[in-house]
Amino acid sequence: GARNTGLDHATGNFIAFLDADDLWYPDHLQKGIDFLLNHAEADVVFYNFDIVELETNQDMGDWYSIKRYPKQLDSRELGSGYYLVESDMANALIEESFLHLQAMIIRSQTTAEVRFNEEILRSGDRDYAVSLVIKGNAKFAYSTEKTSVWHRHAQSLTSNRADNFLNMSLDQDSTMRKKA
Repeated sequence: GARNTGLDHATGNFIAFLDADDLWYPDHLQKGIDFLLNHAEADVVFYNFDIVELETNQDMGDWYSIKRYPKQLDSRELGSGYYLVESDMANALIEESFLHLQAMIIRSQTTAEVRFNEEILRSGDRDYAVSLVIKGNAKFAYSTEKTSVWHRHAQSLTSNRADNFLNMSLDQDSTMRKKA
């Protein structure tokens, strides 16, 4: 609900989200905004990010290293390490959750008809990104550069525990059936 309230009251040209326990590197916003200002073909840009275990402060590597996507996306290189996604982004996201909100910067006009589904507890990032494609006709671009830190919690809804994975899968199945 808080994210939807923020979207309802946002007045700028770009939207970016940051959870209280995560962080952006100092140039994250500037890089994303500069990219979108210079690439009208993209509505959303997302970046790679470092993963740090919150409780132990242990470096867990980076997100793209543990995901099949975006490496498997059909993409067109735009230069300077950026790629325009030419694959079916909605289906790719349904297949694998490979981006996080804190790593995305979005043109605000793309969000005009898109809000977060307040009925689901897990995979809100993925659901929102799929909605950006389906309702907002968003075109995505990405960079392999790491511009933020996601703090992984052992007890979080997105942890690797088997019960969380099952519940997340059930939430996504229900959500995608409603969208179909």
